[in-house]
Amino acid sequence: MRAERGLSLWRRLKEEESGGVAVEAGFYFVIFFLLCALLTDMSAVFLDKGRLERVNLSLATITQQRARFYRGEETLSASEVRQLYDLAGVLFKESRLAGRAYAVYTDAVYFSPGDQRASEKTLSYQAGESGCDVRKYTMTSKEVTDLAVWNPDDARWLPIYQVTICVVGTQSLFKRLGGALGMAVGDLSVSNAVLPR
Repeated sequence: MRAERGLSLWRRLKEEESGGVAVEAGFYFVIFFLLCALLTDMSAVFLDKGRLERVNLSLATITQQRARFYRGEETLSASEVRQLYDLAGVLFKESRLAGRAYAVYTDAVYFSPGDQRASEKTLSYQAGESGCDVRKYTMTSKEVTDLAVWNPDDARWLPIYQVTICVVGTQSLFKRLGGALGMAVGDLSVSNAVLPR
């Protein structure tokens, strides 16, 4: 009888240990699953950002190569920005960004003739609606003007074009966790400043 009680006690302890191990394993599995989900979500955000950078670089390069694509015309127009917007839509196809609202913003700073770096005019255009606050992501006119380059061949300051593309960020586990930790994980935006060639 005493042996049976000892055996019964042993079985109960063994069962309790197994239960404890199962609870620990379940706890670790949940944490592991959440980490995997967070990493997958975070990598999707970085993939979207990479795609956005490549598309914006293409748009900035087209703007930069004005002599080739726009018959040497340096003045940017609203119809050209609309063409850039349409091209971005084509480049977004077959990506996670396809079908999401986006906008293309351009700023062009032109300088007065002479050797003084004085801004003559600034043209700003937008194509598309994304809901992004673009001024949070672009350089100010003063910062763009500071990038001006003197062209000794033409004895003038070259105009500067800033091309920005913005996509509103989606709700995701990564965005929520970043917000909870006080990190601003919001819209996806890329901006490039280029000189004409």
